[in-house]
Amino acid sequence: MGMLNISVMVGSGIGPVLGGAVHDSLGMGASFISMGILSATGLLIVLIFLPDIRTPPAMKSEGTTGSFVAMFKDDTMRGLIAFQLMWGLSYGAVFTFLPIFMIKVLGTSVAQVGLVLSARYILNGMLSYPFGRLADRRNRVIMVSVGMMATAIGTFFIPWIRQLIPLAGLFMVMA
Repeated sequence: MGMLNISVMVGSGIGPVLGGAVHDSLGMGASFISMGILSATGLLIVLIFLPDIRTPPAMKSEGTTGSFVAMFKDDTMRGLIAFQLMWGLSYGAVFTFLPIFMIKVLGTSVAQVGLVLSARYILNGMLSYPFGRLADRRNRVIMVSVGMMATAIGTFFIPWIRQLIPLAGLFMVMA
Protein backbone atom coordinates (compact mmCIF):
# COMPACT_ATOMS: atom_id res chain seq x y z
CA MET A 1 0.00 0.00 0.00
CA GLY A 2 2.91 2.32 0.71
CA MET A 3 4.26 1.85 -2.80
CA LEU A 4 0.83 2.53 -4.30
CA ASN A 5 0.44 5.62 -2.10
CA ILE A 6 3.83 6.91 -3.28
CA SER A 7 2.74 6.85 -6.91
CA VAL A 8 -0.66 8.42 -6.14
CA MET A 9 0.77 11.21 -3.97
CA VAL A 10 3.77 12.04 -6.16
CA GLY A 11 1.59 11.95 -9.27
CA SER A 12 -0.98 14.19 -7.58
CA GLY A 13 1.82 16.48 -6.44
CA ILE A 14 3.12 17.07 -9.93
CA GLY A 15 -0.29 18.31 -11.14
CA PRO A 16 -0.61 21.58 -9.20
CA VAL A 17 2.89 22.81 -10.01
CA LEU A 18 2.54 21.93 -13.70
CA GLY A 19 -0.95 23.42 -13.84
CA GLY A 20 0.26 26.61 -12.16
CA ALA A 21 3.19 26.93 -14.54
CA VAL A 22 0.95 26.37 -17.58
CA HIS A 23 -1.55 28.94 -16.23
CA ASP A 24 1.13 31.58 -15.60
CA SER A 25 2.73 30.97 -19.02
CA LEU A 26 -0.23 30.32 -21.32
CA GLY A 27 -3.42 31.24 -19.41
CA MET A 28 -6.37 29.48 -17.81
CA GLY A 29 -7.64 27.93 -21.04
CA ALA A 30 -4.32 26.19 -21.62
CA SER A 31 -4.49 24.70 -18.11
CA PHE A 32 -7.78 22.98 -18.92
CA ILE A 33 -6.68 21.91 -22.40
CA SER A 34 -3.48 20.37 -21.03
CA MET A 35 -5.45 18.66 -18.23
CA GLY A 36 -7.80 17.18 -20.84
CA ILE A 37 -4.92 15.96 -23.00
CA LEU A 38 -3.16 14.38 -20.00
CA SER A 39 -6.41 12.74 -18.83
CA ALA A 40 -7.06 11.31 -22.30
CA THR A 41 -3.47 10.05 -22.43
CA GLY A 42 -3.92 8.38 -19.04
CA LEU A 43 -7.12 6.73 -20.23
CA LEU A 44 -5.38 5.38 -23.33
CA ILE A 45 -2.49 4.02 -21.25
CA VAL A 46 -4.95 2.23 -18.95
CA LEU A 47 -6.96 0.82 -21.86
CA ILE A 48 -3.83 -0.43 -23.60
CA PHE A 49 -1.74 -1.72 -20.68
CA LEU A 50 -4.15 -2.70 -17.87
CA PRO A 51 -4.27 -6.48 -17.85
CA ASP A 52 -7.58 -8.31 -17.88
CA ILE A 53 -7.74 -10.36 -14.68
CA ARG A 54 -10.16 -13.23 -14.55
CA THR A 55 -10.95 -14.96 -11.26
CA PRO A 56 -10.84 -18.76 -11.60
CA PRO A 57 -14.15 -20.41 -10.62
CA ALA A 58 -12.37 -22.30 -7.82
CA MET A 59 -11.47 -19.01 -6.13
CA LYS A 60 -15.02 -17.60 -6.21
CA SER A 61 -16.84 -17.90 -2.93
CA GLU A 62 -20.25 -17.00 -1.60
CA GLY A 63 -18.62 -15.42 1.49
CA THR A 64 -16.68 -12.78 -0.45
CA THR A 65 -19.59 -10.44 -1.01
CA GLY A 66 -20.71 -8.01 1.66
CA SER A 67 -23.01 -5.13 2.22
CA PHE A 68 -22.43 -1.59 3.36
CA VAL A 69 -24.68 -2.26 6.36
CA ALA A 70 -22.37 -5.06 7.51
CA MET A 71 -19.36 -2.80 7.00
CA PHE A 72 -20.83 -0.08 9.20
CA LYS A 73 -21.41 -2.58 12.03
CA ASP A 74 -17.66 -3.14 12.32
CA ASP A 75 -15.88 -0.70 14.68
CA THR A 76 -12.65 -0.75 12.66
CA MET A 77 -14.45 0.00 9.40
CA ARG A 78 -16.41 2.84 11.01
CA GLY A 79 -13.13 4.28 12.27
CA LEU A 80 -11.54 4.01 8.83
CA ILE A 81 -14.54 5.58 7.14
CA ALA A 82 -14.57 8.44 9.69
CA PHE A 83 -10.83 8.96 9.16
CA GLN A 84 -11.18 9.06 5.37
CA LEU A 85 -14.11 11.47 5.66
CA MET A 86 -12.19 13.85 7.94
CA TRP A 87 -9.01 13.57 5.87
CA GLY A 88 -10.93 14.27 2.66
CA LEU A 89 -12.69 17.27 4.19
CA SER A 90 -9.36 18.59 5.45
CA TYR A 91 -7.67 18.27 2.07
CA GLY A 92 -10.71 19.55 0.20
CA ALA A 93 -11.17 22.63 2.37
CA VAL A 94 -7.50 23.56 2.46
CA PHE A 95 -6.85 22.88 -1.21
CA THR A 96 -9.98 24.84 -2.18
CA PHE A 97 -9.37 27.96 -0.12
CA LEU A 98 -5.57 28.05 0.07
CA PRO A 99 -5.14 29.21 -3.55
CA ILE A 100 -7.58 32.07 -2.95
CA PHE A 101 -5.76 33.02 0.27
CA MET A 102 -2.33 32.84 -1.36
CA ILE A 103 -3.27 34.87 -4.44
CA LYS A 104 -5.48 37.49 -2.78
CA VAL A 105 -3.69 37.92 0.58
CA LEU A 106 -0.08 36.92 -0.11
CA GLY A 107 0.00 38.10 -3.73
CA THR A 108 1.56 34.89 -5.05
CA SER A 109 1.37 33.58 -8.59
CA VAL A 110 -0.64 30.51 -9.53
CA ALA A 111 2.63 28.61 -10.06
CA GLN A 112 3.68 29.42 -6.48
CA VAL A 113 0.33 28.11 -5.23
CA GLY A 114 0.98 24.92 -7.20
CA LEU A 115 4.44 24.65 -5.69
CA VAL A 116 3.10 24.82 -2.12
CA LEU A 117 0.35 22.28 -2.83
CA SER A 118 2.79 20.01 -4.65
CA ALA A 119 5.32 20.15 -1.84
CA ARG A 120 2.81 18.60 0.54
CA TYR A 121 1.72 15.89 -1.87
CA ILE A 122 5.22 14.93 -2.97
CA LEU A 123 6.67 14.84 0.54
CA ASN A 124 3.62 12.88 1.71
CA GLY A 125 4.25 10.39 -1.07
CA MET A 126 7.95 10.11 -0.27
CA LEU A 127 7.18 9.46 3.40
CA SER A 128 4.46 6.88 2.69
CA TYR A 129 6.80 3.92 2.42
CA PRO A 130 8.92 4.49 5.54
CA PHE A 131 5.91 5.48 7.64
CA GLY A 132 3.97 2.52 6.24
CA ARG A 133 6.74 0.21 7.42
CA LEU A 134 6.69 1.96 10.81
CA ALA A 135 2.90 1.49 10.96
CA ASP A 136 3.43 -2.25 10.45
CA ARG A 137 5.45 -2.29 13.69
CA ARG A 138 3.75 0.36 15.85
CA ASN A 139 0.27 1.34 16.99
CA ARG A 140 -1.49 2.69 13.89
CA VAL A 141 -4.26 4.37 15.84
CA ILE A 142 -1.75 6.49 17.76
CA MET A 143 0.20 7.32 14.60
CA VAL A 144 -2.94 8.38 12.71
CA SER A 145 -4.22 10.36 15.69
CA VAL A 146 -0.94 12.27 16.05
CA GLY A 147 -0.82 12.91 12.29
CA MET A 148 -4.39 14.18 12.18
CA MET A 149 -3.78 16.41 15.22
CA ALA A 150 -0.66 17.88 13.57
CA THR A 151 -2.67 18.50 10.38
CA ALA A 152 -5.47 20.18 12.34
CA ILE A 153 -3.03 22.42 14.23
CA GLY A 154 -1.16 23.29 11.04
CA THR A 155 -4.40 24.10 9.23
CA PHE A 156 -5.43 26.37 12.11
CA PHE A 157 -2.26 28.47 11.70
CA ILE A 158 -2.51 29.03 7.93
CA PRO A 159 -4.29 32.44 8.13
CA TRP A 160 -1.50 33.90 10.28
CA ILE A 161 1.32 32.97 7.92
CA ARG A 162 1.97 35.84 5.52
CA GLN A 163 5.01 34.63 3.55
CA LEU A 164 5.47 31.95 0.91
CA ILE A 165 8.45 30.04 2.37
CA PRO A 166 7.02 29.64 5.91
CA LEU A 167 3.71 28.54 4.39
CA ALA A 168 5.47 25.95 2.22
CA GLY A 169 7.38 24.79 5.31
CA LEU A 170 4.14 24.40 7.26
CA PHE A 171 2.66 22.31 4.47
CA MET A 172 5.74 20.11 4.41
CA VAL A 173 5.49 19.58 8.19
CA MET A 174 1.81 18.75 7.74
CA ALA A 175 2.75 16.10 5.17
